[in-house]
Amino acid sequence: MTASPAMLAERYKIEETIGEGAFALTYRATDTKLLRSVAVKILRPHYAEQAGSTSRFEREAQAAAQVNHPNVVQVHDYGRDDDHVFIVMHYVSGLTLGEYVRGQNRLSAAEIVRIVSQVLDGLGAIHRAGIVHRDIKPHNILLEKDLTPKLTDFGVAYFAPALSLTQTGTTIGTAAYMAPEQATGEKLGPQADLYAVGIILYELLTGQLPFSGPSPVQVMYQHVNEPPAPPRSINREISPQLDAVILRALAKRPVDRYPDAESMRLALVNAGVDTQEIFVVPPADYANQPTAASRTTSPPVPPRRPPVAARREEPNRWPYALALLVVAVAIVAVLGASLGNGFGVAGIGDDENDPTATPSAEAAIVNPSATSEPEDTPTAMPPLPTETPIPDPTETQVPLPTETLVPPPTAAPVPPPTETPEPPEPTPVPPTPEPPPPEPPEETGPPPVSEAVAAFLNQTPLDAPFNPEQIPEEIMNGPVVETGRDGFVAGGAYRRPDGMLYNLPAAHLYAQTTDNASATVNLNLDELPDQYVIIRIVGMDDESAGKVPFRITVNGYIVHDGPSPFNNEVWTDTGWLVGDLGVFQTGQNTITIENRAAQGEFGLPPWILLSAMRVYTE
Repeated sequence: MTASPAMLAERYKIEETIGEGAFALTYRATDTKLLRSVAVKILRPHYAEQAGSTSRFEREAQAAAQVNHPNVVQVHDYGRDDDHVFIVMHYVSGLTLGEYVRGQNRLSAAEIVRIVSQVLDGLGAIHRAGIVHRDIKPHNILLEKDLTPKLTDFGVAYFAPALSLTQTGTTIGTAAYMAPEQATGEKLGPQADLYAVGIILYELLTGQLPFSGPSPVQVMYQHVNEPPAPPRSINREISPQLDAVILRALAKRPVDRYPDAESMRLALVNAGVDTQEIFVVPPADYANQPTAASRTTSPPVPPRRPPVAARREEPNRWPYALALLVVAVAIVAVLGASLGNGFGVAGIGDDENDPTATPSAEAAIVNPSATSEPEDTPTAMPPLPTETPIPDPTETQVPLPTETLVPPPTAAPVPPPTETPEPPEPTPVPPTPEPPPPEPPEETGPPPVSEAVAAFLNQTPLDAPFNPEQIPEEIMNGPVVETGRDGFVAGGAYRRPDGMLYNLPAAHLYAQTTDNASATVNLNLDELPDQYVIIRIVGMDDESAGKVPFRITVNGYIVHDGPSPFNNEVWTDTGWLVGDLGVFQTGQNTITIENRAAQGEFGLPPWILLSAMRVYTE
């Protein structure tokens, strides 16, 4: 690498290195003509030698120099000095947003919204100049001492996609904030930058990225194919309105995101978080942007309910227990000793260190020294029946005859008394076998489910729309409550005279200014669900390009509050896995579906159509 010059263009005196990236080195320098500190970014020689790269860099630098905005780092100059291609910018003495948060500085939700809304202000100015930044991330947001953010590095961001997968030492940061269309190599527009801002909002409010993995390729795959977990499923203090803003910014298709930075800024400011004092201190390595080689695991997403255990076949332990009991009886018989402690039978295949394993009912017999509960001692097999002894017959002794003496006659002698035999011993009664010990109590948690259902429940994000084709057949064949068009109409929706639209029964929900903005449906439950509740709705958005604001609540608990997940003028089947089963009660439960559009007329867009709803419970 070529050493940094002491002076550039006979004007900029290099003072110290203040940043180093894959594409360029950044220095603090002194403008000797204007006597002010400036930041000078010098392209690495590899890129400086490429004519095509430098010409594109020059065009973007010229365009960026036309952007004059308080939230954008001002570009002062661009040039080449021998083999050094450089750009001169306003010098910001503060930290980057990433460094600021890494220092465990606490930001409230109101402060986060203020900072990010100013970032969107700066992005709007950049986009109006015809520039797509392409590399929005916390390290490219500089903070003044009063926390005013300034966007930087859009002059070299053009090169980011070309190196994010192969450059040695390149961090995962670019992939972590990369829009789906950027990951697949499609043409980029302003919505790619808005997607990255959504990632930053998500990260600042939850302390973790929505997508992460051991390599940039895996992270980009998730950006393209997997839905993010709603921020509220990680931090319940996030308002539903702010949650909806983030999820819209993270839509897979650019057309489903905000049309421009100003629209997103207004939605963010109006999200109603000014009174929410949410403080999030992300992990200490938040701003380090670990490389693919150093990052091995994804940040955990704390579930609101424990993972569901799959049902498994338990081995038959009775032969082993029987053998142990026989041995125990033999020891007692030979040694005359009693068992002082209880013993257990280890389950084959059990892992006592696995917190998710379902304990077996026969796992162990409690040692009485460890608990005050009565001891459940193993009952020995009943002894074989004792042979009843037959008493010997009693021998009747006949008195011997006495000899008669002649003369003189004597009195007849009294015969000796007959010996009375002792009565026979009583027949011993065999001991009554003791009843077997009671079975240990069953686990009090919910019964296990099949592996397919467990995988579905553990992988499906809570309180977020998903494709119902993912629902296992076992669930669809289980308990279900169905509601059709007439059920929605009875709950407040509007039915046209024919009751049909697009070949299906249909009920309308209009804007909040009408009498048909919501539909309430009663869900009667005989038992409380302990595994899942899935709400599945067939609906449609209106013919306009945008998405109608849409809300689903269960007993007041918000399941969805954001853009409608339904397609425009196409019936769409969508499901939600309810995140908090504690909101349900036996008997009547209320599901409310709302069109949240603030303005609109009866019979006109913005409207939502509902055709059918199914609720699966277990």
